[in-house]
Amino acid sequence: MKNLKVFIVTYKREKILNKTLDILFNKTDFTSIPNTEVNIINNHSQFRLNEEFVGKVNVIHNNTRSDNDTGNLARSWNEALIHGFVDLNNPDSKIVVTMQNDIVLHPNWATNILKLHQKYTFVTGKLGDNIVSYRPGAVKKIGMWDERFLAPGNKEADYYIRALIYNKEKSMIND
Repeated sequence: MKNLKVFIVTYKREKILNKTLDILFNKTDFTSIPNTEVNIINNHSQFRLNEEFVGKVNVIHNNTRSDNDTGNLARSWNEALIHGFVDLNNPDSKIVVTMQNDIVLHPNWATNILKLHQKYTFVTGKLGDNIVSYRPGAVKKIGMWDERFLAPGNKEADYYIRALIYNKEKSMIND
């Protein structure tokens, strides 16, 4: 079982994605956490990963999304939860973290996430769904993201309200 699986969603922003990966691997405490995994959810046919990250990350190509699609982050977050935990009753990871490719990572973000998850099963960052972390128990109670909501505020509001209803004492929502 992995301690931490990270899923970064990207859409046609290779420079930003590669900069974020550089910060993740070289300027944060992430590499000090044992037994981790980094995954990229790619949503565009034009994708390039810097050579230094090949072999360090897994790339999940979303071949069902056309290049001119306006996108649905809820679908990407659900894909991360499915690939991250595999089975909620017998999870493949203790914690799944989803983030957007333009996130600004604190140097100690990974250690802070682990500390927060000693008390909480669902944790959000300060900017909506820019970074969200889950334990399997939270997903069991809250459910999956509703893919019918396309606007950022609507899908976040829906998920966060459900977190407060079904997982109140174990949810830390900073939005």
